[in-house]
Amino acid sequence: MTSKPIAFSHPIDEILLPAKAIISRAGSSFVHIDARTGEVVPKRGLKDLLRTLKLYELKTDLTVEIYDQLNTMRIFSTTERVDVRYRLSVTARSAQADKIVRSLADPIDTPGQRLAHVVEQALVHEVRTLKTVSPQGLLAEISRRPDDWQRNIARSIFDQCGLDAAILFDLPDVPHDEPVIECTQVMCTPDAPHRRTSVTFQIQLEPSGAPSERRLPAEPRARRDKIATILGTQFPRGVTLYDLWFNKQKVEHVIAELLSTHLRSTGFATRHVVIAPVPPDTEKTEQINCDLKWTGRSGRDIDFRIEATLTLRPDGAGLFDSLKLGPRAQWLEREARLALNMAMQGRDFEDMNLSEQTVVAERVTNTLLGRAEDSGQSISPFVVRPVIPENVWLQGYRLEIPAADYLMKEGVHTGRVGMTLDIRFETLRHVIDLVRHADRRGQSPASYSDRIANLVTDVATDALKEAMTRIDPNDFFSRWDMESDLRGTAGRGASSAAFVQERCVLAIQRALTERLRPASHTVDVRRDQSVIRPLVDKALALGTLQVTFEVEPEGMRSSADNIPVKLEIQVDGIDPRYYTLAVLKGAANLDPELVKRTAINAARQRLDLRPAPTLRLLNHGRAGAEGELYVDLASFVEGEMATRHGLSVQLSAVHVLPSLTRRVTHDLRGQTALDAQNMVELMEVERHHRLTARTADLSSIEKQIAIVRERMNIALASPDYDRNAYDKDATLLADLERLRAGHITATHISIADLVHKVDMPDVDMPAGALPSQSGDAPVEDGN
Repeated sequence: MTSKPIAFSHPIDEILLPAKAIISRAGSSFVHIDARTGEVVPKRGLKDLLRTLKLYELKTDLTVEIYDQLNTMRIFSTTERVDVRYRLSVTARSAQADKIVRSLADPIDTPGQRLAHVVEQALVHEVRTLKTVSPQGLLAEISRRPDDWQRNIARSIFDQCGLDAAILFDLPDVPHDEPVIECTQVMCTPDAPHRRTSVTFQIQLEPSGAPSERRLPAEPRARRDKIATILGTQFPRGVTLYDLWFNKQKVEHVIAELLSTHLRSTGFATRHVVIAPVPPDTEKTEQINCDLKWTGRSGRDIDFRIEATLTLRPDGAGLFDSLKLGPRAQWLEREARLALNMAMQGRDFEDMNLSEQTVVAERVTNTLLGRAEDSGQSISPFVVRPVIPENVWLQGYRLEIPAADYLMKEGVHTGRVGMTLDIRFETLRHVIDLVRHADRRGQSPASYSDRIANLVTDVATDALKEAMTRIDPNDFFSRWDMESDLRGTAGRGASSAAFVQERCVLAIQRALTERLRPASHTVDVRRDQSVIRPLVDKALALGTLQVTFEVEPEGMRSSADNIPVKLEIQVDGIDPRYYTLAVLKGAANLDPELVKRTAINAARQRLDLRPAPTLRLLNHGRAGAEGELYVDLASFVEGEMATRHGLSVQLSAVHVLPSLTRRVTHDLRGQTALDAQNMVELMEVERHHRLTARTADLSSIEKQIAIVRERMNIALASPDYDRNAYDKDATLLADLERLRAGHITATHISIADLVHKVDMPDVDMPAGALPSQSGDAPVEDGN
């Protein structure tokens, strides 16, 4: 028997149909529905409910097209009806199977009827949301925004029954009567009834959906007249002149609401209103800078600076326009001048401190704020202040005075000193009066600041100049301050007043207080060490000097009796007592070779012609009674180094070596002939080297003497004669000549003369080394 095909009464029946049993196949979902309650029943626990269940098969992921659907709506307050035609495209998803079957399966209604009811409910919801009150308004609204309606209806269908739906409305042609009306009306705002302005409106209307009680005039002229009657000659309350000038959107919104209210009975509403710009007579905001000239009692003009941003208040444009104040810059200048005159009554800026100037500025500010508010304006930001260049002296000014040379005590030496002053005045009156009195021209410049700086500089430098004339030059270098970084300068435990820096500071502070009467001041005096510092560095670079020379002992018969002496001298820097000497003679006087020669000459003066045993006692240093010679030598050498080079030194060690005679006598006695001959040859070579070095030193001294003499002769012949330089060269020449005198060649004894005076084996002496006479007296062992 052949089965008959199922006849579908609605396209939705293709995807939702009753089933007798669950058959597992792709693209189908089976759902049990309780026939009594219409609720979905889970697959578990079905035994007791078999008699009340109904099984449905839902074909998923299959799109069904539903054409030519009609929904007749009776939702208006009248008996009017409207037919809405549409077509649907729906798709069932397995995730929503339970919801779809529960919504569309019904014992009485078919799935198609249930779906049509869902669409109708969605349409009713949208109509009530938009408050559409007529069939024409509903069709017009759908045709005006079909995409929005279709999207909202599809969302409602999914929310109610779970179907993915797409709806397309099939609407009859609806006439779009959206008239555009242009008119020009002379109107005024409630806050400025004195000012009538011609305003041009462009108004577009649209059907409102409300039943029309009277028709809108068809003729454009009649429509313009009706709009003009509604607008009248004054804007509605809430619209100000400020809005008309600067807030056009607000005015357009108010006019649109006004017209919609009056045109509601015609079935039209205002879609949008455009107002042609109304040019303002005044800018909404203006930045104004104003400089007033204030003339003080002395006839000097002082600028008073005002910087303001003037803005019309939203409720003040009508008031500002009615007052006819003119350009804002002129208004601000007038008001500021009046405010300044009141604030400065009987006063002068030169008599004010900074706080009093601030009070004046605040009074002017408050006056202008009040005047601006009374004229419909606001002011911000606001700067009101006098422009007085000299105010830097009221705030505290730092004045740097460059280093300069100042004559010290006895008027020979100068010290280079600079200053830094931090000074503040309470008011400008006293110091400006001093400047005016010093100015013979009697003019009032725009700023006295530079002249005040010159006056302060003059007072400080005059005080320093006077203080420096009482400063000992050596104190200037050695007792400048307690924390002086020059070695051995400041006395320990001394009060600050004992130092040169503090004495200078006190002198300057006293002069500033007596002459200028500042509110506060601090003085820092700094010494320029550019002259002495290189000398100190060069002195310290000498470190420990080692000098070796020969002393002529008492009873010397020949140079072989000379006793070699080696000194170790520690240089500690410049002697504080002789800084001026060091500066006067310069860096050339600290040449290491020159310093060594001075040490040698000084030592020879104290050691020459002393007995050899006494000289050897120097090896014991300062210990015991035998140290008197050591102490005498150290004192004399240190004194000579100070007075000739300005150096502070310490004689740290003295080494007295045996004379050549003593060494030969000691070394050759008891030697074999060959050994004695080798020793004699070595000693002869040593003597030769010593004589050669002595001759080279003498030659160098002669060359230096020639150079210094030539320089002195040139200086005397020069028109730019420098006495100080000449004196330095003269001192240097005297030192060089003393060195030359100490290098006069003495008679030298040969080593062979010594050999034959010693009881020893026969020795073959070098050629020319044999004594010319035999029978010389024996050499004393003391040397």
